[in-house]
Amino acid sequence: MREAVAGFKAYVEANGGGKYTIVANEDDGGDAQKAAQVTAAILAANPDIAGLAGFDSESGAGIVTGTA
Repeated sequence: MREAVAGFKAYVEANGGGKYTIVANEDDGGDAQKAAQVTAAILAANPDIAGLAGFDSESGAGIVTGTA
């Protein structure tokens, strides 16, 4: 998981042309409900966010739920 996050960050920094800022790095503990709560909080604090990424099997479901 740490390697996946590090790779994602490195890719964004190397290929994002300075257009993107990673505003949070949260651990949902493999819990879709917690991922939804974290997603909702991130979106509330950053309404112009361009994207979200998850790196475990429960993150995607939580991200989708948190954006609803």
